[in-house]
Amino acid sequence: MVNSLLNLATDQSEVALRQWLLEVKCFSSTGSINTPLKKKGRKIFSYSSTLPPRFSRTFHEMINNDLSCCLKNTFTTYTLILEAFESTKTAFQLMILYHCMETFIHAIVYVYYFLYFLGAPREAGGGSIFATLATVAWILKNFVTETILSVEFEYFYKSVNDAMVNSLLNLATDQSEEQEKQMHKNVVRISRLSHKFELCNLFDMDAAMPRRLLSLIATYTIVLLQFVLL
Repeated sequence: MVNSLLNLATDQSEVALRQWLLEVKCFSSTGSINTPLKKKGRKIFSYSSTLPPRFSRTFHEMINNDLSCCLKNTFTTYTLILEAFESTKTAFQLMILYHCMETFIHAIVYVYYFLYFLGAPREAGGGSIFATLATVAWILKNFVTETILSVEFEYFYKSVNDAMVNSLLNLATDQSEEQEKQMHKNVVRISRLSHKFELCNLFDMDAAMPRRLLSLIATYTIVLLQFVLL
């Protein structure tokens, strides 16, 4: 509640209100408010006496409940994101695997026909510039699609790793509340699990995947060149 009021009081004319609310936020530990609330030089509210402990406990419980609710919602959102990623793995791994295999096989076939048309005489229909450009464009299109997909997965892996690192850093400090430490421990616990997008346990979809695919295509292209030229 206090945080919401602080967010609302953003005007320069309400600096005094923000200062007073900040002291109210620390009220649970001090039990007293000594700063009068002023606006444009006019005193609006002043309170300097110590309130009863019952009010202090009430404020403390309100702040703790607000913090607990925020931490719970944050951790729930994080777990839902990871669950959505696991559902994506289950639903799309066969489709992505098919596209990767199709990209590799078509690339090898297109390279073979490219070498065939390049070496065939023009009277036999070889040497077509249009066929060559279409072949190269199709290979590049599939490869760019795989690259974009791998980069997006790598961004997700990096975000999960950053969340775990930040939680470990917060656990290493003594400034966090007990509820925050518990949430950070839970984040570290579930982030240590493997969240790599494995395609049927054959290979991972990460930033190195396009390089591996390109290396595989280059290897088989060299083999085809040996058959064609030798």
